[in-house]
Amino acid sequence: MESQADQIDLLLASARDHKAVLEDGLAADSVILAPKPKKDESQLRARRDAERSDLRLQRWGVIVPEGKTGEALLEAIKPLVALRSEEQGAHPMVFEVPPGLNRKESREWIFDKYEDEDIDEAERPLYLCLLGSPEQTSFELQHTVGHRAYIGRVHFEKSNGEVDLDAYAAYAKKVVRYAREGVTSERPDLTYYVAPDGSRATRNAIPKLVSPSIEASERSVANGRLNASIRQLEVDSVDSFLTANASPRPSVLLSVSHGLGGSPDDYNSADEQRMRQGALVVGRKEVLDAEAMTGKTFLPGGLWLFFACFGAATPSTSEYYKWLDVLAKTGTYQNSAKAVLSSLAMSGRGFIAALPQAALRNPNGPLAVIGHVDLAWNYSYVDPNSPSKSRSSKFTRVLHTMTRGARVGCAHDEMMEQFREANFELSSMYDTAEDARIAGRPDPTDPKAKARIWMLRNDLRGYILLGDPAARLPQAELNGRTPAEAPEPPVVEVQTAARTPTSIPISQDTKTAAVQALLEGNEAPRVIAERAGCSLAELFAWFDAHRAAERKKQMDGL
Repeated sequence: MESQADQIDLLLASARDHKAVLEDGLAADSVILAPKPKKDESQLRARRDAERSDLRLQRWGVIVPEGKTGEALLEAIKPLVALRSEEQGAHPMVFEVPPGLNRKESREWIFDKYEDEDIDEAERPLYLCLLGSPEQTSFELQHTVGHRAYIGRVHFEKSNGEVDLDAYAAYAKKVVRYAREGVTSERPDLTYYVAPDGSRATRNAIPKLVSPSIEASERSVANGRLNASIRQLEVDSVDSFLTANASPRPSVLLSVSHGLGGSPDDYNSADEQRMRQGALVVGRKEVLDAEAMTGKTFLPGGLWLFFACFGAATPSTSEYYKWLDVLAKTGTYQNSAKAVLSSLAMSGRGFIAALPQAALRNPNGPLAVIGHVDLAWNYSYVDPNSPSKSRSSKFTRVLHTMTRGARVGCAHDEMMEQFREANFELSSMYDTAEDARIAGRPDPTDPKAKARIWMLRNDLRGYILLGDPAARLPQAELNGRTPAEAPEPPVVEVQTAARTPTSIPISQDTKTAAVQALLEGNEAPRVIAERAGCSLAELFAWFDAHRAAERKKQMDGL
């Protein structure tokens, strides 16, 4: 029998009875059966030598669907475009995209349009506001561009699926109002909430994520590194949850709950599915959906990070479908996998969840939210090599980035940076296994370690930003300074002194040991790079050189 430490939790509730779909979790070793993922690009082109939140240096632009639809959406957010033009001292670039781009087509669009050589590098926008539905501007485009820029999606539709231009305009006016007027409070709130639904997944989120993050935040406040009031909510109804988050003080909220999921058969219509899928189970019975959010004051001018299946959006196809399909055909995990698969039996149309749309269109609501498209597991906040251990510091850093007043795109990229690390580790493992196969040697990679990194990689890939990536907490003062002058949290990369011709060179033994550590896959690349005294780029270059040399040896031996 698997111990609790060997189980993985899923934050998914049934649309029919609101109960957890996998109350007992799923065995961690079941992920060994997962197929190799499609290749993902994983590098960011941010100007790291410049202040990340300064639009005069980093620039802001817009991605819109081709044709009249894009023109209408751009017209609807005209006040926001005017604000960003003023902040950066230049009119934003506008990029048009065709509908339904897949992963390969998205990469081609980036190379041909966004990274066009005719664009002055200093003018190429790092912040990109993506407009339109997933059918118009695809999730694959959003994810792929997210390796090159800070990207957030703004989209609103009515209950029948038609675009809601009035909501676009209302959101733009809200962002502008908070940016220009700010608020008088000097001390923002950092609020934590776990739905008290009695489920295993939410119970485990307290010691693995919330409690250690609160402790770290309180230490940062005591040490003067964070200016915030730390709050932990203990409410069990929708009304009390909304009321507790109605303060005019600027707030960053982290919430953990189950999100509703189900096949079209679990709803009365496709319209009801769009309105209910991803709604949050609060307490044991009540559900926070778009209807409950409408007209309420909730997190005004704030930022919201939440853990819940389909909380941000539902994709047309799931990253987990093939794996769960394999499990459903085996005896050990058959019933559990089938229960989850029923929630993935979508009609083929991806859509943005109605709840965050309601929050963002609300003039007294948040400026941006970060949530899951697809299933939300606990893997992003537990140690993949030791599920009993917490990785909460990764999310604490995201929360502190937002609380300190950085633009929300910077905070979302903290999560994308974790994805890029996991993606590289997983790719390295598959490459190592393939090299061994070609050479006729046994696969040296640990299948359990590979499975855990696979799960971590896909869980992190699921976080998307809804809202303008250049939005930020509208504080009048941050530690005695204006938001524009407030210090940024450290950039998440290895900070090493610049090398000069007189620097002590890194020995070959150190390089070899670093590459070997990558091949073994037991440590994050950042940890290895820090120990070796190099940058991540240097570490990856050593790895590529090693692989090229190994392949040459193999070819020479044929």
